[in-house]
Amino acid sequence: LKAWLPFQPEFLSEFIQREGRQGATTGQCTCGQLDALYRCWDCFGLAGALTCSACMVAKHKNLPFHKVKKWNGKFFERTTLADLGLEIQVGHMDGTPCHNSQLIKNFVILDISGIHSVKLRLCACARVNEAHIQLLRADLFPATVTTPQTAATFRLLEIFEILSYESKITVLELYQALFRITDNTRADTSRERYSALLRIVREWRHLKLLKRGGRGHDPAGVAATGEGECAVLCPACPQPGKNMSPGWETASEEDSFLHALFIGIDANFRLKRKGVSSDKLDPGLGQGIAYIVEERAYKEHLAKHMNDKEQKSSCSNHNAVNLMDTKPGKEYAATGLVKVECIRHEFHRPCGAGDLQRGERYCNTDYVLFKTLRDFFLRRLFVSYDIACQYAIHILQRMSEISPDSRLLDENVRTTFLVPKFHLAAHIIECRSKFSFNYTPGVGRTDGEGVERAWSELNHLAGSTREMGPGFRRDTLDSHFGDANWRKYIGIGPALLRKLNNAGLQMAKQHGECQGKEETAREHYPQWLAEMKAWEEDPGQPNPLVSRIAPPTCVVVCQAVAKAEAVALMAKQNFKIVENMTPLELIHTTLSSHATQRQRDAYSLHEDSLKLKVKKWFKRQAAYIPGVMILRPELIDETTEEEVEFYSGVDAFDIPLWLPSQIKAQVDYDLHYANIEWELCLGQAYEAISAMRRNLFHRAHLRNYKKTSIQGQAANTRAQNTINNVQASIDVNAATYRAARDALNSLSIITQRTARMSKFPVLLKEDIRELSELEPKKSDGTSTSTWIWRMEGLMVEKDNVFALEDHRVQWAKAYCRAMRFTEEVQLVQAEMHRVLRFLRWQENRWKIKAEIQLWPKPVTTELQDGLSAYAFRQAEIQHQIHQRFCLLWDGVEGYVKGLQTQLKATGSAHYRPLLIQKEPEMSFMVVS
Repeated sequence: LKAWLPFQPEFLSEFIQREGRQGATTGQCTCGQLDALYRCWDCFGLAGALTCSACMVAKHKNLPFHKVKKWNGKFFERTTLADLGLEIQVGHMDGTPCHNSQLIKNFVILDISGIHSVKLRLCACARVNEAHIQLLRADLFPATVTTPQTAATFRLLEIFEILSYESKITVLELYQALFRITDNTRADTSRERYSALLRIVREWRHLKLLKRGGRGHDPAGVAATGEGECAVLCPACPQPGKNMSPGWETASEEDSFLHALFIGIDANFRLKRKGVSSDKLDPGLGQGIAYIVEERAYKEHLAKHMNDKEQKSSCSNHNAVNLMDTKPGKEYAATGLVKVECIRHEFHRPCGAGDLQRGERYCNTDYVLFKTLRDFFLRRLFVSYDIACQYAIHILQRMSEISPDSRLLDENVRTTFLVPKFHLAAHIIECRSKFSFNYTPGVGRTDGEGVERAWSELNHLAGSTREMGPGFRRDTLDSHFGDANWRKYIGIGPALLRKLNNAGLQMAKQHGECQGKEETAREHYPQWLAEMKAWEEDPGQPNPLVSRIAPPTCVVVCQAVAKAEAVALMAKQNFKIVENMTPLELIHTTLSSHATQRQRDAYSLHEDSLKLKVKKWFKRQAAYIPGVMILRPELIDETTEEEVEFYSGVDAFDIPLWLPSQIKAQVDYDLHYANIEWELCLGQAYEAISAMRRNLFHRAHLRNYKKTSIQGQAANTRAQNTINNVQASIDVNAATYRAARDALNSLSIITQRTARMSKFPVLLKEDIRELSELEPKKSDGTSTSTWIWRMEGLMVEKDNVFALEDHRVQWAKAYCRAMRFTEEVQLVQAEMHRVLRFLRWQENRWKIKAEIQLWPKPVTTELQDGLSAYAFRQAEIQHQIHQRFCLLWDGVEGYVKGLQTQLKATGSAHYRPLLIQKEPEMSFMVVS
């Protein structure tokens, strides 16, 4: 913009110059007949040319909707081609004039250039069709089929259709825009042709739905359109007969999830509808042929359950359950919409939506679920619903009342109900593992929230659909559902590739996390794994993801802290208990601003005692490493060569001891001493991490106890002081480990053990996390525990049952995370296979529709040509999408091989092949 600012005057001058004649003269036209007074403002490159009325009409016989203005001597005033004598002839495709035509003087045509009143001639020859056919063949969509007086151009309808899907503009907004384009000087916008345009748009959308669904190629005709037949199907969801791999029916139970259907249910209370019109006056053009269920049968079902009383929630206080029977306001005929969609790819399901009359009642949801699963012939089904724990209780009984043929009643179908991840936190503890996507085998990284994400776009329709009649609203929603599905259809290639990449980035990491936890509890791991497998096969078994013992109380934790500190003191016999305070408490208190003189004196005694021991140790050290004395020049008075007072004014903890890790190569000494220090520091590092884990465990339970059981300011203050004491111990543990690691790092060079330093990572602040604490900005399904909990060589404390139980639960969660990412890699590969099969099936389907013997009869030559051309064009579209996805996924084979290598490298005991069997057309896939 800064570069453009200096050119503002030039641009403005050009804008204003266009208002004049731009140098053109108003003399005689080039034809030599009339004065040149007219200019077309829409012809490209000819804005400055002036012509006479006759030439203007002659040049615009095929451009009847261009804007024309006339020079009146002072400025250009608006006129029309109709005023200049232009007549639009329809009915003759060859463009020849009709000598037996009917003139309509004020025929209104709506175009992207505005609203035009034109002179239209309809052909009245015996060989020509009726008026609406003549208009359609001229790319004009008539508002009525009897004596039409209004039409809209195809290009206007095509542009509006895309705009309505992208920006959700309404027909009224389109009409007002056209009115202003025509004349932007009038404040009173006439709606004379608004109802006609509304009718045209509705019919246009419906015809496009039928055309894209292939109904024009069906010999049985439009009337034979089946339920959901015009819906855009998800190419990645398993659909027998369309995209399933050979032998999927006999797949093992372990691999059955690869052929499972994932669907989600949810209700939206923004998409209300006022009590405008009725089904009798506005029945709708599409009766259950796409996404909204057929209304008559739906209402018959609801009438049977009008007086049903839903049970209150036995879980949390879910409004979706407790407010089911809430009646709408008097002005509303529908309180919202309940919808089913595939949650892995977020496609709207055929016959998967219906109006709500009260709240989110089970009878509404049951019917929609029954209808959308009418062609379900798979063995596995996963259903996500934010109140699944309540909805699933009597689902089989309710389905049997709708129809004994419901697929959910088939004993060969295994149905699993789950709660979307975001909604799960609102449920009680028992539900959080039983209905969790993170812990359920076979779901991969599905989150169940796809049905929620779709509402964000559809909510923009709420303002307009609220005022519509019942049929118009259903037709509108069907159109928008179809467009949303088509955009996902052509974009599913990049979407699946992103899913595969995201799963691949996490899979090896999660397996490594699980492996690390198993290494620290080797003797317990076989039992834990057996319990996990038993629970996965039978959810009635004890849940390994829930702690089986009550957490320790504050008293128990405090006793454990005191015991650990007593053990530490026993190992350091030179320290004494002073005033019932441990050395750690004494130091923190003495160095604080509130320390008493007596406490300071006690600290000085401890410090003097420590300095005396250090001084004695220095003399003994000199016997083994004589050269060390030159590293202590501060202890010798250079003038008298006598010893000075021992580190006067220096804190005892800051006196350098000059161990081999500090000496490095400054003086000579026996490397045996470095090896001894290495072993001592090794133990110190392990001991520090072990103590830190123990203290972090104590801190976690103290925090939980304070949150759930402590009330009152005084009690909270005491509890917080206890937590602060434990935190001080954690800080000491961290400092100890860092010091030990620094020493080990120096000694690793001296003793040539640098390779072993990988077992001792740098301890960062963010590494000091409790076992169950999530990583920042990570969810329960992606977070990993910090390395201190899976440090090689450091086992879980056997005598601490609480810590062992925590470790067991966290291992179970790590195992589930590793399995879910592995399943996701396999699921995405299977979905890629199905997408390519589906595209090939669609291509062949349209090629079959191009066969003339399958068309409806009778068929004219022109219709034959159109049916064939459209079918071949659709087949080519499917072929091009297929080729595009194959090219996009060309590197998947190498990527999956790399993931396979990474998984093997982790040494995971839960390794299983990631590879999906390759078919000839799946050239990008890996051979099993």
